[in-house]
Amino acid sequence: MPNPNYPPNGPGPNPNIPPSPGNPTSPSNPAIPSNVQPQYITSTGGLYGLYGAMMAPYLNTTNGYPYVIIYDPSNFNCEEAGEYDFRQEIPVVNQMPQEGRNVSCHLIILKYRELGVATFSVNVTVYNRLTDTFSTRSIIVNIQFVKGRTFPDKRIHTRYIGLKPLITGERPQVTLTFNANSGPWSVTSLTLCGNADELPQL
Repeated sequence: MPNPNYPPNGPGPNPNIPPSPGNPTSPSNPAIPSNVQPQYITSTGGLYGLYGAMMAPYLNTTNGYPYVIIYDPSNFNCEEAGEYDFRQEIPVVNQMPQEGRNVSCHLIILKYRELGVATFSVNVTVYNRLTDTFSTRSIIVNIQFVKGRTFPDKRIHTRYIGLKPLITGERPQVTLTFNANSGPWSVTSLTLCGNADELPQL
């Protein structure tokens, strides 16, 4: 069946469909615009413009119903509880991962953008090979209203979270957890500080 967008005598645009303004067709192939704008191509990884909406499919695993989510880039207060997982940290010596080393973690350097009053938890989980168990330390982070200056100031702030006593084990991993409607927050950087054993524990 012939394509209704092309005339029967060869490739070319449908004369009944005018070209987009400012996008003249290419002389070598009239069907391809000569000045394609990259911001309109999804493979560039970005969306362009102020009058669009970013949507994504979503499946509720509890009731099995499908939904379409519309992202609100101006709202950092999630209406559902959630979790963000950082990678497991494995000591590296001479650019070689050293499995089996115990790591003693003593400090977390947390950078976040101040967006309002909020509460979330920073959790550190390590693996204990001798007992084949995991242990987790949780620290609640409260971003509170500050008098005497603009709040929120939308700037990046830093908190140094000490881990006393130390939490020791293999493959330490940091997770961020939060309850529904716990306030707007945005972590921009997180660094887990610690010392690894000099020799592998294997």
